[in-house]
Amino acid sequence: MLDLNAKGDNSIDDESTRDGRYFRRRFRMPFSLFKALVKEMLHDNWFPGFGPNGEGRANAIKSELHRGATLHVLVLSALRILGRGLGFDECFDGSGCQEECIRVFFHKFCEVFQEKLYSAVIKPPGTFDEVAEQVDIYQRLGMGGAIGSTDCTHFPMGKCSRKITALCTGKEGFPTLAYSMTCSHSRKIYHCSGGFFGTRNDKTISKHDDFLTLLRTHKLYTKFEWKLHVNERTKQTVTGVFLLCDGGYHKWRQMMCPLKHTSRLMHTLWSCQLESVRKDIEC
Repeated sequence: MLDLNAKGDNSIDDESTRDGRYFRRRFRMPFSLFKALVKEMLHDNWFPGFGPNGEGRANAIKSELHRGATLHVLVLSALRILGRGLGFDECFDGSGCQEECIRVFFHKFCEVFQEKLYSAVIKPPGTFDEVAEQVDIYQRLGMGGAIGSTDCTHFPMGKCSRKITALCTGKEGFPTLAYSMTCSHSRKIYHCSGGFFGTRNDKTISKHDDFLTLLRTHKLYTKFEWKLHVNERTKQTVTGVFLLCDGGYHKWRQMMCPLKHTSRLMHTLWSCQLESVRKDIEC
């Protein structure tokens, strides 16, 4: 695919074409983003040893005519594993790289990728305008001063040590680690906490979530003003934003969950709307 694109024989760089959609479906990102990512890697020398244009590392005899796989091919292999859940040996068919070569690069890729880009991409709204933009989206959806949704997700621990099996085995029925995740309605991740034992519930984890603590204490969030529609004609100024969540969290002002016990139709309809809007974090 890369060779044909260099010759102009395919159109993977145009996301509206069949080739462009095929590339994105296989690697979970458009070709333009992939090129920008590789360019950043080469510019900052994330992986020493590759040539200035991503040429593969020279072999043991340092021959320029016998080089290993290019950086482009190895990055695509790593993206394929992350995006499609493939095994290392399965990437050999598309890349020609040996299983061990892909395995070593994949773990290094994840480590460097997190170190270089996590703090630049995974971050909550940090300015008044960013908060206002998110609040405006949720106001159109009838959720007032919300800026995102939060929930905990459990990841299986396939090789959990016997010493902590009991601590990690909670409602899932098998050992897991739980992470608290917060995202916007467009599914941009604001924050991901560290891992917690699977027996810890949402209330316990929320007490140790840095972003939820920030939401309750930082002036940017606690002093932000927005308009609440009291009725069709009246608006009221309210201070402080919140997150949408399920019923497993504390009844904090910054956590808004559906109403479980109500007989009023308006309350029921509002709860249904909230459950619909917070599908962003479920996805």
